[in-house]
Amino acid sequence: MIIIHNNGPEIVKTNFWETEWNEAGRYYLSGHAGAFRLLVPDEHFHWHSEIQKAKEVVITQGINRIQKKEMVEILFDDHTNNPIVLGLAKVQTDWIGNSRPEGYPFFVYLEGCFLVARFTSYCRRAKTLPCLKPWKQ
Repeated sequence: MIIIHNNGPEIVKTNFWETEWNEAGRYYLSGHAGAFRLLVPDEHFHWHSEIQKAKEVVITQGINRIQKKEMVEILFDDHTNNPIVLGLAKVQTDWIGNSRPEGYPFFVYLEGCFLVARFTSYCRRAKTLPCLKPWKQ
């Protein structure tokens, strides 16, 4: 069980890095106080410098074409042809917001609740994933 202690939308303490989720290299997307927080497992800490190039984050819910199950796609849109994209099973998230024009704050954390990036994120639904489309307002 992942336990998260919050200060408003920010995470101040969590046991995520002591769990099987971290050991298995599985990300966790948490929502609280109108914000998304992505917990990055230790084995993937090295890519945080790449995602810092993103301009915004697009979160898309839909059915994965191959796995035939509900998934969440997180697109770190850096306005290039090769953005970083994560695919999470629905169980790897505890909240997905509804679409809203102003978006949601999105925080990225490494072990020790070290905040490495902040973005504005936007939510949508797609029939199938991967979607891989940039946000269009």
